[in-house]
Amino acid sequence: MVDLEQKLDELMTLLAEECGELTQACMKVQRHGLDERRKTALIEEVGDVQCLIDLLIAHDVMTFDQIYGRVDVKRGKLQQWSNLYD
Repeated sequence: MVDLEQKLDELMTLLAEECGELTQACMKVQRHGLDERRKTALIEEVGDVQCLIDLLIAHDVMTFDQIYGRVDVKRGKLQQWSNLYD
């Protein structure tokens, strides 16, 4: 049986790797635009990160409510400081 510490190590490693891949996909869109191929790659990477987030919840590292509490905080900051909510 794999203990929680080993699972946490694997989760953190995989999440960090997937976040790096998502960063790379975002930067390719930034440099070259959003065509169908890059959109597909972006969707794949967002899905991979979401899978790891779901696993963090499944392994009781954090809760959905904790995550969305933070989402609300970030949304408030973006509403104040970005043009995304105009």
